Amino acid sequence: MSNRATTPQQAAAGIRRVLRDGGSSEHAAGVQWFFKEEIKSHGWYTAALRKAARQFRRSVARERGMDFVVQVAGKLFAGWNLEEKVFAVFLLEKQTQNFGEDEFRLFVSWLRWRRRGGLRGVDSWDAGAAILSRDCSAGESVAR
Repeated sequence: MSNRATTPQQAAAGIRRVLRDGGSSEHAAGVQWFFKEEIKSHGWYTAALRKAARQFRRSVARERGMDFVVQVAGKLFAGWNLEEKVFAVFLLEKQTQNFGEDEFRLFVSWLRWRRRGGLRGVDSWDAGAAILSRDCSAGESVAR
């Protein structure tokens, strides 16, 4: 991501291409079996997805800052693919010390969208717990 003119939308599109090209159709079928409703999955294994997100976050945060990473995560979380949403959460995982009230309001809005059905079939997976796991008090004050 060396192009300074890259937007969050362009970065998210690049991540989507990597996710689409790097998954396993066989694993995607196994992932589908886990959910009651139909989901869209590229078939990534969790460890590989977490590693890719961590590498992207480190590189981009160094070049563009965490605000940019949050914007990219927002673009990914708005998608309909399971790995896009999980990648978005992994981008923010263990980073709560970098976030303030504005970011937590944004994260809460993602979770409210999820409750309205935005994350169809992913009810057993709690994105909020993953994002807020390090410091729940910051998120709780925003959620009130």
